Amino acid sequence: MAKAVLNDAQSVAIMKQTRSALGYVPRDDAPVPLVNDPDVSTLRPAKAAQLKTLVKPLLQGLLGAKEEKMPAGTMKYDGALDGTPIKVRVDYAARDVQMIYTASIPDPERRVTVIATGYEHCFGIGGGWDYITEENAGMSIGLLPELLRRLVTLRNEVQRLV
Repeated sequence: MAKAVLNDAQSVAIMKQTRSALGYVPRDDAPVPLVNDPDVSTLRPAKAAQLKTLVKPLLQGLLGAKEEKMPAGTMKYDGALDGTPIKVRVDYAARDVQMIYTASIPDPERRVTVIATGYEHCFGIGGGWDYITEENAGMSIGLLPELLRRLVTLRNEVQRLV
């Protein structure tokens, strides 16, 4: 999105006008730890097709799940992680971000059920993944198993205490 905006003359003019009234200098650079290059005009965002080729085998192997296509560009994986049943949905057609994952963990006793959330949501961070570039896509998607394990562990610890 940032790259598209910075390549659009009308958007650049509006940004310049808005910034002239600010009492500070805003930053245009992307977060280097995430993208490796602060110049957003050089970034090559990862497209859905690239992300799908990384996510599909990862989740199929991790969860022992088959991929099921859902409406509107969403894929669903039903399986188990470390013995805990889990459903993971991955949306590649999000409006403002490149990818959104959510996990649901059922509880037959209905004491601690996780419904369509991600690990980051536990800390008030959410809304999806962005700044995934062609270069860092493999590393970024490689974080998904750890985040899912942390979510399962957190849920299971809470359930054990309840």
